[in-house]
Amino acid sequence: MDTAKKLFEYFLYSVRKERTAVISPEAWTSFMSGIILDWVKLRLPETEYIQKRIDDLEAIHVITDGILHDMIEADENDLYPVPIDPQYLHGLSATFAYYYNPVGDDALSGGDLRNPVVGSNAGILYRTVGRILRADNRGMIERNPYRKTKSSRVYFDLREGFIYLSSGETPFNRLILEYYKYPEKIIFTSSGEDSTGSFNESQNKEIVDLAIRKYLERVKDPRHKSFGAEQMSTPQ
Repeated sequence: MDTAKKLFEYFLYSVRKERTAVISPEAWTSFMSGIILDWVKLRLPETEYIQKRIDDLEAIHVITDGILHDMIEADENDLYPVPIDPQYLHGLSATFAYYYNPVGDDALSGGDLRNPVVGSNAGILYRTVGRILRADNRGMIERNPYRKTKSSRVYFDLREGFIYLSSGETPFNRLILEYYKYPEKIIFTSSGEDSTGSFNESQNKEIVDLAIRKYLERVKDPRHKSFGAEQMSTPQ
């Protein structure tokens, strides 16, 4: 099933709705958008990393280059807002670092922190993995001297498209953000548009199998209207 059309036909065959007048390609495409996210969320790490989950989500796994390209000023709460990818879905880690050249003219020269070069000519690097700063523990952290920000303990908050970094007086000029981004949609339309999205053939079959199970659960539930009517009335 190397095309979205084949995935659509497999879905129709499995739910015994072969007539596209009952389930249109557009309605199916809309339905699949939510199913893909359901499939991804089932594989997001919780207390332990399972290798299959890691492999399944490799196509949407991102590690940034570790360079802050813009100078960021602190807000009224002494937090530094750093914009993140609009496609950001689920964070894995945020690592902050400071890199400088004590002998060169460029005091902030540096490179990709995933493979840093450290030496007398290249500069000195220190780095720390950030800890999540929540609104309910901010005051406690500020009052407790053993939890205050320092070079080995940096806090951050994620909201509204930004990472808000609390670094105290510790300077940082690099950020390595590891996260999962939103997957591309599986699309099949009556006009011939056909895209299998972010995942490979076997993974897409798992996604469609999940869609089949959820569809069959819906049509057996009297609270749901017909699939086609319900999906076509859903705002895009």
